[in-house]
Amino acid sequence: MGQNNILHTIFGQDISNPDELSTVVNSFEQKEVSKNETILTEGEQAHKYYFVETGCLRAFAIDTKGNDITTGFYTSGDIVWEVASLFLHIPAIENIQALEDSIIWQMKYDRFQELFDTIPSFRKGGRTRLVQTIYH
Repeated sequence: MGQNNILHTIFGQDISNPDELSTVVNSFEQKEVSKNETILTEGEQAHKYYFVETGCLRAFAIDTKGNDITTGFYTSGDIVWEVASLFLHIPAIENIQALEDSIIWQMKYDRFQELFDTIPSFRKGGRTRLVQTIYH
């Protein structure tokens, strides 16, 4: 797959200005995640958000009896984030782990905020993704 192709597909729906699209896409860093690798652990604060290019990740929490409870699965094109931790700067209540070798794209929260403040179409698309995450 070409560099950032999945990101062009995701953000190209919202951002029509080629320079702004390039700014957003180039703000992500590619990360290879190995099977069973955890990208966020319960109790840590989330500082990044992600999109899956290939592979599969899952979110899970441990209940009061020590049971592992899956709360979500993420595959190609999905946004992966622990919303409350990222935006409220609080400890995560979930873990996010790769179920197989995966390629993800990550952006730091501070850069996300910069883009959110300066690119209106990124802000509008981001709001839509946030609402979709909460209600799906």
